Amino acid sequence: MLLNLVPGGPGSTYLFNLKEEDKTHFKGPAGNFYLREDPGRELLFIATGTGIAPIRSMLLANAERPDPRQATLFWGLRCQRDLYYQEELAELTKRTPTLTAITTLSRPEAGWSGESGRVLQLIEKRIASVKNLAVYLCGNSAMIADATSLLQKKGLCPIYREKYYDDTGSPED
Repeated sequence: MLLNLVPGGPGSTYLFNLKEEDKTHFKGPAGNFYLREDPGRELLFIATGTGIAPIRSMLLANAERPDPRQATLFWGLRCQRDLYYQEELAELTKRTPTLTAITTLSRPEAGWSGESGRVLQLIEKRIASVKNLAVYLCGNSAMIADATSLLQKKGLCPIYREKYYDDTGSPED
């Protein structure tokens, strides 16, 4: 389970206030954020922070298909201490040749040899056209709004995202 404390966020505040051995109940996913068919389209996944959680499930689902589609992941984090799933992503890209995973850090520390900057910079640098893409966005609301705007300037394609409570204090579309 990936958790991020969002100031004023009802769900994360509740979870972070739980004490060891407290009991609670969870309800399974009830949204519409899942991997769709979109025949003939390559997949572009863009996540920031814990937004990787539902994206990870979609990456695994695509890898389990008899004929996995071409997929690219852009995952933005702040710094090295925020890195997780790196070994799993490396293994997944090794066994799924159709997957490219790129992690970028907005505040890299000395020693980081990967991409630096925000995921929006990866979109600008690496995505020339969206006409054959299906895009999945999950992360902070500013990234989702900015990425949606940037992608729409590059053309029309399906863009999927999920509602959640973010650091602006309101549900995100």
